[in-house]
Amino acid sequence: MAIIISPRTGDTAPDFTAETTTGPINFHHWIGDSRAFFFSHPADYTRVCTTEMSRTVQIAKEFATRNIKPIVLPTNTMAEHVNWIEDVNGSQGTDSRYPIVADADLKIAKLYEMIDSIERETTTVRSVFIIDQDKKSVSP
Repeated sequence: MAIIISPRTGDTAPDFTAETTTGPINFHHWIGDSRAFFFSHPADYTRVCTTEMSRTVQIAKEFATRNIKPIVLPTNTMAEHVNWIEDVNGSQGTDSRYPIVADADLKIAKLYEMIDSIERETTTVRSVFIIDQDKKSVSP
């Protein structure tokens, strides 16, 4: 039986190590003294998710002025992420530089309770977590 530890407001966000489109990260170390805008979306290559990704790139300077680092978790493979980001950047005129987490085994999605149990067992629901510099969740 898996233990699920989704962060609630005030809880320490679960730490994880993962491969991302910007290289391997340890989540808590990656956050450092910043805050994280950690969000999920159902799948690469969908129209809405493409719009979310490109909009996040477009407002990257706003995130930076607030000391917030965006990071996204879909359940696709790293190869799919890399190809999709090339597609997003080409079609939307963006230059994505924030990490997309590879989570094909759903380990992190389950840790954060991001799996859509009604639709499919391999699809993440739209989730947003704001993690502060103390690694505490400030929004479920």
